[in-house]
Amino acid sequence: MKPMDKSTKTLLKEVDEYLLPLPSYPPFIVKGRGMTVEDQEGNTYMDFMAGPGVVNTGHCHPDIVEAVTRQIGNLTQCPGNTHNLESIDLARKLAEITPGDLKKVFFCNSGAEAVEGAVKIAKKYASCNGKLGLGTVALEHSFHGRLSFSLSLTGMTGRKKGLSNFIHPGSYHIMAPYCYRCKLKYPSCDLYCAQSLEDFFLTHLPADAVAAFICEPLMGVAGAIVPPQGYHQKIREICDRHGVLLIYDEVFAGFGRTGRMFAGEHFNVTPDIMTMAKGVGAGFPLGGVITTPKVGAAIEVGDNYTTYGWNNVVGLTAGLKGIEVIEKENLVKNAETVGAYFLDRLKETVETYPFLGEARGLGLFLGVEVVKDKASRSPDADLAKRIKTGLMKRGHLIGVTGNYSCVMRITPPLIVTKDQVDQFIQSWKESLDTLQ
Repeated sequence: MKPMDKSTKTLLKEVDEYLLPLPSYPPFIVKGRGMTVEDQEGNTYMDFMAGPGVVNTGHCHPDIVEAVTRQIGNLTQCPGNTHNLESIDLARKLAEITPGDLKKVFFCNSGAEAVEGAVKIAKKYASCNGKLGLGTVALEHSFHGRLSFSLSLTGMTGRKKGLSNFIHPGSYHIMAPYCYRCKLKYPSCDLYCAQSLEDFFLTHLPADAVAAFICEPLMGVAGAIVPPQGYHQKIREICDRHGVLLIYDEVFAGFGRTGRMFAGEHFNVTPDIMTMAKGVGAGFPLGGVITTPKVGAAIEVGDNYTTYGWNNVVGLTAGLKGIEVIEKENLVKNAETVGAYFLDRLKETVETYPFLGEARGLGLFLGVEVVKDKASRSPDADLAKRIKTGLMKRGHLIGVTGNYSCVMRITPPLIVTKDQVDQFIQSWKESLDTLQ
């Protein structure tokens, strides 16, 4: 029996029988084109998750399908310790589009691997430059992956239950720039969240024992948290003053999603190391790290290697073509323009419904806090789940995220139009009206 001939009930039984537990639920998607996906029963949905954050150019973009099909017919995997043209072409393109002096690239398979690779580079650089210790500082509420050190850096204990023996030593956390849930008020707080990095060096671990500070320029799994103005500039100044490398995790926010090619560009700050995945592969498994020649000089032959990564010529081909599509179709500008329109429409509903606390985001990286009431701002995870279900029944797919599982995360492909946003808002309002 083919999967498309099976009922949802039958498929759910097979999920339970054959797969380890995953945070995945029906529908069972079997086909996608552009903004639309279809399940095995023939129902169609508008995809406002995109992977999440993976298919920035939309599902099965014809240019990417053509390029990948041609590559599969020519070569799928390099033999091993050999060069290929695809890795050079994509690395050159990444050096062109990333900010500042970021130029030296290492390809891997995923965002978690990219984070581990970035920290590895930072620690090797610190060691080569006489650092006494090799600690890494991250943010509360952050998400950097589920491998050993990337999970250790993640500021969400819900991802670490029963895994205390898996957590890597040497990772530390400071407060996140989460203004909506902060007891202090911006701007009178004088960016206390950024200042907490300086305080960390005074009260927890001296800066000469820290290799790097890592953060997402816009915090994705935390709930599309946008730091206040001046935050990233102050973090950069503190890192420079203390000789600590700055790593930007652009795995989710990169490649046009926020209305800039990379989210850090909103703040005019360039990191020493940047991670990437999701959008870089245009729907195919691909990750990477890019750093400056100065930092990259610490890496020696044999320090980094992966079976796939730069040998994965199919993923590399998709990645290069995906960037070309983003540029050719001006999708970064579309994310900025349609994203601003989308955020305004969401803010209108926040004013109307008492259980919506805040709408926020940049470009097409948007989040809406669901609360019990606006005064207390108490998270309402159950209500958020019901909103998601209501939207799915009306043909729109979105995610629920955040440490409190109360943020509706909206990250559609960058091809989304204002008309499609209006259709979403109509379904959004209909879903919310049933909960009043």
